[in-house]
Amino acid sequence: MKIRFGEVQSPSQPSQIDASWQRIHSPKNSIGFLIAGFVGLLIPFVFVTILVIVSLFGTQPKTNETLSWGAVILAFVVFIPAHELLHVICYPNWQSSENVILTVVPKKVRIGIYYEGCMTRNRWMFMRLFPFVVMSLLPLLALSLFQFVSVSYALNVFLQVLMLANGIGSGGDLIAVLIVKRQVPPQSQICFKDGLAYWHP
Repeated sequence: MKIRFGEVQSPSQPSQIDASWQRIHSPKNSIGFLIAGFVGLLIPFVFVTILVIVSLFGTQPKTNETLSWGAVILAFVVFIPAHELLHVICYPNWQSSENVILTVVPKKVRIGIYYEGCMTRNRWMFMRLFPFVVMSLLPLLALSLFQFVSVSYALNVFLQVLMLANGIGSGGDLIAVLIVKRQVPPQSQICFKDGLAYWHP
């Protein structure tokens, strides 16, 4: 893995990509952030609605325990590194690949993981959805089951915060998957270079 400080530079046409490759187009940054933010905020609303409905049929009595702040803090500390790691382990040869780039943007207090190379469309979509499934959908399932099974209150709080925080953070991933699904045919290769994405049959 390489570390790069600052934004990923995006030239108009990377030299390794020829005219047979099609550019994957996405909304402008400002519009993309707004759409991702809207979807990210919608996800917790859907999750909370599901849990409220499930709780109507649950058998566990309501707890009077005070909020477990340790569980809240742990969930917030864990979710960003875990989310990025779950992306990374889906990359080809991620353990030794120099195509995996950790970007650090101090001015924006932001870190991110990028991949420069090619992978199949289906693998890329799986990579983008994997953290959402593991850190939001699976906790949602567990929390639904906990309405019928007694478990630690701290575990409940940890999973609730993890599910909601990761759901908000997954808005961009879900939008990206929809964009690629719409533009890139199945059985295609997706290639990334200098922050730009292309596809080839």
